[in-house]
Amino acid sequence: MPSSPYTPPGQEFFHRHKAALETRLGLLAPILSELVACRVLNSQERQDVESKESGSKQNHALLLTLEKKGGQAQKEFHKVLSKCDEYLVKDLETPHDTS
Repeated sequence: MPSSPYTPPGQEFFHRHKAALETRLGLLAPILSELVACRVLNSQERQDVESKESGSKQNHALLLTLEKKGGQAQKEFHKVLSKCDEYLVKDLETPHDTS
């Protein structure tokens, strides 16, 4: 059985928790500012996200953009999210008993 290719932790976090992030991301402004500052997003992409009428649609737009940008952008997003919303990241990364 071939081994699966290595997925960096930030990228793996993004893919594993994408559905939860869509509904649970909080204040986007500081996250977007950090993503622009580290050049993951440009100002047009930020405006596109902010132009959506609801929080969940903004979250969806951001996640879709990051998905299109690939692994490096997703790893950077994980770093930014860990800085801006550390408790959300910790909660998502903590295994929960589902029984």
